Amino acid sequence: MLDELDFHKFLGKVRSELVDDDCGIELSRIGPISYSRQHTISLDGNKLIDVQTLSDDWGPIGDFLKGQFEKNESKLVWLKINVIDQAINDYVGIGMIGRHTDWLRFITSYLSADRADQSGDSIIVLFDRRLSWAISFTISQDHSTLTMEKFG
Repeated sequence: MLDELDFHKFLGKVRSELVDDDCGIELSRIGPISYSRQHTISLDGNKLIDVQTLSDDWGPIGDFLKGQFEKNESKLVWLKINVIDQAINDYVGIGMIGRHTDWLRFITSYLSADRADQSGDSIIVLFDRRLSWAISFTISQDHSTLTMEKFG
């Protein structure tokens, strides 16, 4: 299990390998996009998108994550970034997510509750500890969309 010092090391590795000028995150450096879906969201109210709306498109990502847990990954790392005014990263959260977590509900609830200031993007990324793949969920307030992508 990662302790607090390891979280700092992991975040440092992500920032050095996947972030330029502290603006956004370049997950394509992990590998090409192998899955991508986009949904229109409502920026009115506290709930941007219903979990049931995403459930059909979530299937391939959920199956992939279940496979990762079967390969002895006890927990995955998640990272939340708010890109303020499309110019500055605000690293707002990092933690571990386990096999029995309702991942999709966690992600949609967190993205709904904590949006980037100044109409920026909000991003939650799930990683394995080696950064050999990543799954991102990006809220674009400018375009009123949620994009799910798998890299690597």
